[in-house]
Amino acid sequence: MLQVRDPDAFQESVLQAAEPTVVMFWATWCPFSRRFNVSFEKLASSRPWRFAAVYLDDEENPLWEEYAVEVVPTLGLFRDGKLVERLDGILGTGSTSAWWKNSCAGSSPRSCERPTVSPLIFRSARF
Repeated sequence: MLQVRDPDAFQESVLQAAEPTVVMFWATWCPFSRRFNVSFEKLASSRPWRFAAVYLDDEENPLWEEYAVEVVPTLGLFRDGKLVERLDGILGTGSTSAWWKNSCAGSSPRSCERPTVSPLIFRSARF
């Protein structure tokens, strides 16, 4: 699993990647992020996809605004440099499982064809 800590690394590791990449935007200061990170790591080790944990610890990180991250953790599926699926405010593995199935991430990385961004499933204020 990739560990991304700044916008330049995000550009290189996610936006310029040849393969679709599942991204978890998170912050080490957030207890929900720390708890979900364990599940994300397990998911990353059991799937043939590229996974990246994007640290947003710095409030000045421009990725907060660029991807309108209002709550962490937030999952995103990036393909061809674009965010094509998104799940905001993960509080447990139930919502993640449904998102995973709906984003067709349960299949091979190249079989995913839907080009639109899914609606936000859960939103709340950033902690």
